Amino acid sequence: MRSSRLHPVRLALSLGLLAGWCSQAGAREFVPTQFGFQASGKETPAFAADRVLVKFRAESMAASRIPAAMAHRQSVPDAVTGMAGVDDVIRGAGARTLQRAFIEPANAAMAQSLGVGRWFLLETDGKVPVDVITDRLAQLADVEAVTLDWVAFPAVVPADPLHASHWGHNNTAQLLSYNWTNQNHETGSPVGTISFDCNTHAAWDGAQGYGSSSIVIAIIDSGVEVGHPDLTQVAGYDYGDNDTNPDDNSSSAGHGTACAGVAAARANSLGSAGAAPNCSIMPLKVANSAGSMFFSAIQNALYFAADNGADVIALSLGAAISSDPATDTAINYAWNAGCVILAATGNENASTISYPAVHANVIGVGAASPCGDRKRSSSSSGEVNPGVSTDPNGYTCDGERWWGSNYGVTTQNGAGA
Repeated sequence: MRSSRLHPVRLALSLGLLAGWCSQAGAREFVPTQFGFQASGKETPAFAADRVLVKFRAESMAASRIPAAMAHRQSVPDAVTGMAGVDDVIRGAGARTLQRAFIEPANAAMAQSLGVGRWFLLETDGKVPVDVITDRLAQLADVEAVTLDWVAFPAVVPADPLHASHWGHNNTAQLLSYNWTNQNHETGSPVGTISFDCNTHAAWDGAQGYGSSSIVIAIIDSGVEVGHPDLTQVAGYDYGDNDTNPDDNSSSAGHGTACAGVAAARANSLGSAGAAPNCSIMPLKVANSAGSMFFSAIQNALYFAADNGADVIALSLGAAISSDPATDTAINYAWNAGCVILAATGNENASTISYPAVHANVIGVGAASPCGDRKRSSSSSGEVNPGVSTDPNGYTCDGERWWGSNYGVTTQNGAGA
């Protein structure tokens, strides 16, 4: 949905980073959190059915028939590598193309150290299950790593149009709790713990004010509405459809624009103000025209952000995996470039944090209730969406029973903390 107003989030205390969740099985029943309570959802794939990402060992690639210099998406001739075992698997997989997976990062030394150029995208006819292909490739001595092209999901699309409703900025107990009978926030009672918020008003009073346009926040998401009057934007890219137009124009539009507004909607008379109103947004669209977001697009967006001046990278998405070697490489490249990376913990009220939020070089961001505690789901299984765990402590004061924020361990510096 396109609008001249940007919508601040009412559910999280930071950049509104709330993740979707996908099973490590082939599919899962999924309901976007913003749709409210739904007893059943849509069967949603967890990964692409016709793509595999494979990284060859340096010594194997040097002795192979793969051209020494290849551009992003350039194909290996006839999909023949000269590595006998690899070629046997590729032929048996019904390969259509084998192409270089990622763009050429600007820091050539770092890219070589991380092996970015040794990642390739194998596209198949989809007849052989991709998890079978990855298992076969993983057993080969010429293969350093192999992974599926995971699907990522956006989560809550913010819906509060004015700054006064931004309890995360300035909590005055103004949020109306969700009325389960009427299924809205318009007829509930005011709830909240006064001053449990991000203290953004105090931050804006500091020397830096609303921030600087020279600070760039990369939004890796469904895209951002090009020319939006309430956003300062710099050049981005569309890795979902591989073109130069990162407009939020897929069949599942709106989430990226909303997240951009939560981060940096201008402090003016239009809509509401983001957390850093004077900062610039770099729109990096990773949704294809159908609205699906695959990790292969996210990985390229991470390289682009790191090489084109992004200071902060925001990933309001996730998957139910603990790691992914291709994405790990891209994250480490961006982190070494000095980017601050934030990602969502998940919306399933689970005790495990989604990926990439669980990565050591990523700041995981979850959701809080306006009453000063973690956003929790209901204790009743009949009141939660498919895939959401119940919580013995019951739902929080906001009254939304169907979801809760994922959480990790309490050990300092522990994985998933």
